Amino acid sequence: MKNTFQTLTYSTWYEMKKDLTKDICNRDNFPYNKFLFRGHSSEEWGLTATLDRRYSGLALGKRKEKEKFLLENFRDMCITWEGRGNLSNCDEKQLMSIGQHYGLPTRLLDWTYSIYIAAFFAFSDLMSDASNVAIWVLDKEHEIWNANYGVTIVNARVEENDRQKYQYGVFTLNESPCKSIEEYVETCGKQYCVDGALYKIILPSNERKIVLNDLEMMGLTPYNLYRGIEGCARTTILREFMQQDTQE
Repeated sequence: MKNTFQTLTYSTWYEMKKDLTKDICNRDNFPYNKFLFRGHSSEEWGLTATLDRRYSGLALGKRKEKEKFLLENFRDMCITWEGRGNLSNCDEKQLMSIGQHYGLPTRLLDWTYSIYIAAFFAFSDLMSDASNVAIWVLDKEHEIWNANYGVTIVNARVEENDRQKYQYGVFTLNESPCKSIEEYVETCGKQYCVDGALYKIILPSNERKIVLNDLEMMGLTPYNLYRGIEGCARTTILREFMQQDTQE
């Protein structure tokens, strides 16, 4: 029995695509909507929500006080200054979802139902100098993802956060004393079986152009994931990057 998450290292993108489902599920494909994915442009980054990262030096009770202040003031200013009276009807999780979309620190962590969208976020940081990227895989049906243990899966959809729809987004909400999802899994592993709850995939970042080209052929571009003027700008930057070799 493992008391932590499993790390899977692949030397190429195509090796990962060929072997991953067998390594995790012992089958040729992922079961429908069973797994969530999150991409990091560096394997060194942990699964820590913005609120826990910003206030990492504070105990859980103090972090919750900060969170309450942020959410109450965010709601009040949106209603008073922006005329967003509809936010008065949002529950706490919906308010977190909206706030996170606009940069407010929360206990939410973004995930997606698509491993390819997660791969896009892992490889699309063109300024990253990390040697390896990471794609995290979470089995949302595992018993440790529940409120009694401390981390839940949240699907707080709100019309103000269109990107959640474009990116097949969902969240984890960490209400435990642990400051990261990895720490939470390791803590649960002292009492419960955590086999298969969480995986970390490591891939070399020099696969970037191969991956991004593959994803664009699937229709996964920055425009599809961001939309609007920002999506146009991000797609333009990516296209210039992808054409560099052909122009040399």
